Amino acid sequence: MMSKGAKLASPILVLWFVMAFLLPLPRTVAGAPHDANIPSLTKDAKRYKLENGLTVILRKFHSSKVCAVQIWVRTGSANETEEEAGITHLIEHMIFKGTQKRKTGQIAREIEAAGGQINAYTSYDRTVYYVEISNEHLETAIDVLLDAVQHSAFDSVELAREKEVVLEEYRRGLDSPTRQLAKAVMKLCYKKHPYGRPIIGYENTIRSIKRSDILSYID
Repeated sequence: MMSKGAKLASPILVLWFVMAFLLPLPRTVAGAPHDANIPSLTKDAKRYKLENGLTVILRKFHSSKVCAVQIWVRTGSANETEEEAGITHLIEHMIFKGTQKRKTGQIAREIEAAGGQINAYTSYDRTVYYVEISNEHLETAIDVLLDAVQHSAFDSVELAREKEVVLEEYRRGLDSPTRQLAKAVMKLCYKKHPYGRPIIGYENTIRSIKRSDILSYID
């Protein structure tokens, strides 16, 4: 596992601008026949490297006047220490809770007012923030998403509220046999690896996270 100083020193952010809703990847098995009618999501995709180190991946679909904008951050729960468990997921929740430019709630309202939706998810190795919206509001989507990811305020009052939201999500997981089974399997398979810890963290680690911890983690 990378040290704290190295893990976020040069994050890779990837933006997708797709002129249609992203299609789900088809499930395949070894030896299964290839369906020529299933479009490849990598075909015709263009990759650019900006001067600031940002990687941009662009693919156009002309069948629908809808775009998807995603920012991929190459940091997930596997980058955390045992004491930090859940901090990446909590940051994901906090990213949309206001910036220097936009107050609490304004980020979601601005996207929804344009007929779009904004969301995010955390995995073991990445965190993804995304907007789906009509093409005419592409610039709005980029502006709002970049502002949220780059300039989140991490307000202490909002942090306290969002920790309760995450703790409720954690408690719901305790009541889910499917989630408990998945957690047990990962813990068994990855006894000495961060994959063995739940992405959401633990109740005690979630409660202990302070604003200063978040700022230190992303520095």
